[in-house]
Amino acid sequence: MELASALQYEKQVLSNLGTSPYVVRCYGDEITELRNGEKIYNLLLEFCSRLSLGDHISLSGGGLPEIVVQNYTRDILRGLKYIHSHGYVHCDIKPGNILLVPGTGLRVGNYMAKIADFGLAKAMHGEEEECTGLRGTHMYMSPEMVKHKKLGYSADIWALGCVVLEMLTGKPVWEFRYSRDIILVIGYTNRVPAVPKHLSVKAKNFLGWCLDRRADQRLSADMLLEHPFVSMDEERNYTKHWFL
Repeated sequence: MELASALQYEKQVLSNLGTSPYVVRCYGDEITELRNGEKIYNLLLEFCSRLSLGDHISLSGGGLPEIVVQNYTRDILRGLKYIHSHGYVHCDIKPGNILLVPGTGLRVGNYMAKIADFGLAKAMHGEEEECTGLRGTHMYMSPEMVKHKKLGYSADIWALGCVVLEMLTGKPVWEFRYSRDIILVIGYTNRVPAVPKHLSVKAKNFLGWCLDRRADQRLSADMLLEHPFVSMDEERNYTKHWFL
């Protein structure tokens, strides 16, 4: 797909999604004509004045404080809940596609996370569909995508788990350098990303609900928003059976 048509597709997706505080906003498009007659298609997106989440992790020198990770995770989940409720799977959730903007209110770090880059997003016509090829970034792909080229809303949840783990550790979830090795371990072994023992019980439990190789066992974005790791109503949620 050439750049102009890819941007036009992203414009269509963003127009269908409408407006959410947790999704980068689209203000329209325009065509610029250069002096030589060449025409350039421009997509007008919300300006995000801070770094991407990927940049923030790289600069952290070993991972972000858990309270900051909780805040960013809550924002991303709210964005995913909105995207999924409109019948789309993002398909490329990763730190580089999460942009940071100044937040409001009293929150640690005082930045808010927004989901960006909808060039690979796919409209769903059921709970699961088959793709003609791999869709997404290898490091964050789900087992069912790699092995069977199957896509569902739970693929975004697997990717979210990878992002949360990367925020907490400051390291990629797979230690391999080459894409082929990442593909092999995701699709053709029983491994899941290693979760360090020193993480909090809440963090480890949350990651367990995201990084389950069985797609139908992962919780939805809506359900994960009630998990004690991110919930604003922590006392109420501890009465639930999250830790059984």
